[in-house]
Amino acid sequence: MSYYLGAHRSQYDGSALARQNCAPTTLANALHSTMMGAINLTGGQVRAKVANAEETNPATPGWSLEDMRLAASRIAGAPALVIRTAAWTEVERLRALGFYVLLPGDSDRFPDGTCSGAFDGNHMAGLHPNGAITLGDPICPSWRTETPATIRAYAEKLGGATFRFATLAIPVPLMEANMRSVTTLVGLAAPNPRRFTIPPNTTVNGYDPAQPGVVVRTFKTGALASSASADATASVAWYDTATPPAPRGSGFLRVAPGIPGGVLAGLLIVASLVTLDPAAGDTSPYTQAQLDAAVKAATDPLNARIAGIKAKTATFAADVAND
Repeated sequence: MSYYLGAHRSQYDGSALARQNCAPTTLANALHSTMMGAINLTGGQVRAKVANAEETNPATPGWSLEDMRLAASRIAGAPALVIRTAAWTEVERLRALGFYVLLPGDSDRFPDGTCSGAFDGNHMAGLHPNGAITLGDPICPSWRTETPATIRAYAEKLGGATFRFATLAIPVPLMEANMRSVTTLVGLAAPNPRRFTIPPNTTVNGYDPAQPGVVVRTFKTGALASSASADATASVAWYDTATPPAPRGSGFLRVAPGIPGGVLAGLLIVASLVTLDPAAGDTSPYTQAQLDAAVKAATDPLNARIAGIKAKTATFAADVAND
């Protein structure tokens, strides 16, 4: 069996507390795999969910399992984090069922010469259910494999024969061999390609349905806006899978291929994050969403009155029929 393997993020993401973010980053990696890319956060973004004063021990640099649980409860769409106390055999059982294990331990058990061995001390890492051990160590730049004996020693050095760890409330989805998607593209009206603007301080992810759940490329603006071009709207429907990954549904733009698309060329982006220039002949300063909202606000009271009149008419007709 093969479980969905999401993106692995390093804790060294440039955020202010990156050197302390092994626990937030492990939670971010667990959520990315378990939710098939639908929750895509950095360790720094997860860290921001819990204020320092709210931490179990604000004086220490790291997070407890309870801090991780609180952060998970504040992430939209995230399953609950379940804290457990058990021996190593329970970790093996849960992994066999597809759960991603978030495991505290002492990293001096990791071999020298590995990225994990570069740090000695209390640590938090993730165990993906694929393979003997697919290790999501936030110190490392990517997934790596490790022996169960080493991981067990890592956990028991910190917690003893019976130790604390966590899983999310749901397992990582199995990857169906026949999972497939259909992408529907509708070309934009002229001019095509058409420019769009990314506001300042905005992160835009680029997706490719051929790589389900994977953020192929990320672009983030700074203090100034940026622009590129799109050539179509897009929607993605998934079949033969109970848990469709990102990108899914409607509301995407396809970034134009080649130079007009810039770093996101050819990928799908969430349309609501950018402002698309109007079509030729459209001089309205408002977006389509704003126009739709204005029409709805104007027509809703009339529709409500019509519905009320219909209800009264139906009641009157029933009274007449009963006379």
